[in-house]
Order: sequence, then C-alpha cells, then structure tokens
Amino acid sequence: MSVTHPVARAVERLEAEDLVLLREKSLSMVVKVGEIAAIEAHGDYTRIFLNEGKNLMMKKTLSLWESQLPTDFFVKVSRSLLVNTQSVAKIVRKNLLRWELQLQGAKEPIQLSNLESKRLRAAL
Repeated sequence: MSVTHPVARAVERLEAEDLVLLREKSLSMVVKVGEIAAIEAHGDYTRIFLNEGKNLMMKKTLSLWESQLPTDFFVKVSRSLLVNTQSVAKIVRKNLLRWELQLQGAKEPIQLSNLESKRLRAAL
C-alpha cells in the first residue's frame, strides 16, 4: 500500500464556473470562481473581494489560492495580491507613484504601486 504525500499530488486547477466554499467565522457561502474579483494576502489569511462588492477574510494563504485558481483569469500583481482580470472596472493613476484599481461592484478601490499597475495592465 503506498501513501502519497499531499504536496506530491498535482494540484488540479479550478475553472471559472467551478464552485468554491468561502468561510468567515460563522458565515459559509458557495460562489463560482469567476465571481472572485481579487484576493489580498494578510499573513496566513486572505481577504476575498467578490464581484458584488462584498469581501471576507478567510484562513487560507495566497500561495494556496494561486496554485488553484485559473491562470487565464487571475494574475499575480504583487506578493500580496491576485486579481481576476475579468473583474477590473478601471485603473486610475492618482500621482507619479500610486494607482487605484476599481473592481466591478466594489465600493473601495485597491491601491497599487507603479509596478503592480504595470503588471496588471500588461495582463489585460
């Protein structure tokens, strides 16, 4: 009998229509992967931004999300931010060093550096 180490297994990437379970404290919700607008790292936690403007914190690392999400939709713009290119409403330059990323349905923009905005704009 052979036992496969969990890290040795190939991680199967999710597709935009696949469902994913999101949990924050007592709240659990199932959403399509394509409804995730962005994911921002906060240590071992991640803030999940959804297309309808909601966001929640979840105990799951950004690197784990990155290994599961479809690369044709999600681009890593920094060590702490994954963005669904289909959810970008606009990117606005605020000054020489700062940009604002407005996601569809989001109330608050996400601040980006020049390099982060360049990476995102290259992926769009």
